[in-house]
Amino acid sequence: MDRYKERRVLSLDELKNEVFGQHWHDETWHEVLRLISGMIDPKFINEIIEYLLNLKPDESTNPINLFLAADCLSEVRNRKEITCSSQLLSKLQEFARTYELGSDPSSKVIDRIAFTWKDNPNILVWLKSCLSFDSPSFVPEAAITAIAQHYKNSSGIL
Repeated sequence: MDRYKERRVLSLDELKNEVFGQHWHDETWHEVLRLISGMIDPKFINEIIEYLLNLKPDESTNPINLFLAADCLSEVRNRKEITCSSQLLSKLQEFARTYELGSDPSSKVIDRIAFTWKDNPNILVWLKSCLSFDSPSFVPEAAITAIAQHYKNSSGIL
């Protein structure tokens, strides 16, 4: 990280390709990649998130690239420069609607959405819409858990 931020020995392309590109699929690296995201300029994180959005994980039922992108976004303090936030949100919401998920993947995708966009008033509305009986797999259960965790102090929730 010092090579990028302080000494500028590492270019943005190298950061994307050699750091994020080589380690995005390895969940043991995700905490490090999140921390890097919180330390560098948001416009560079925007490019990294766009890079992650365009990756194709091996398994269509585990969007690890989208989870990492949401985790990186959650570390950004000033999100005004993150222009791909709504695209990431749409992809995660589509994934939750489209795939027949088990309990753990449903919980992960719904929790990422609720945590990362907790300040967006439309997310609570979306979570409530996930409670319908025609939602696939464990999505309603994951949505109620996310509402209980992230919106417990909102008026009218109980």
